Amino acid sequence: MRRWMDPRSELIRQSIRATWDRPHKKPIFWLVVAVFISAIVVVWVKNAYRMAYIRHQSLIRQHYQLETQRRQLLLEYGTWANQMRVHEVAQTQLNMTLPDARHSGILVIPATQRSTSHENEQTTP
Repeated sequence: MRRWMDPRSELIRQSIRATWDRPHKKPIFWLVVAVFISAIVVVWVKNAYRMAYIRHQSLIRQHYQLETQRRQLLLEYGTWANQMRVHEVAQTQLNMTLPDARHSGILVIPATQRSTSHENEQTTP
């Protein structure tokens, strides 16, 4: 069955068998295997750490963006709540109401009166 094998592969097989049969060479082989495996594990762990760090940085960036949006929404809510509170107090405690359309109007000031009124305001100390 070994007749059809390539002579080079037989030579490699014999050198491996000769190396393996020597008792002082076995620990060196296992040491090389252990160093190779540990090198692969170190590279894998370093890559996993980098990916986790990148994810951490993106989550921190997202946290700051969401915090800024939250502050803006709180400010907007405070503004709306303040206006509603003023309107509610004006209606309930002060009995104020919005005027009807027939009681309101638009006052138009002619351009000549506007310019003279501004000039009077500027010259008056």
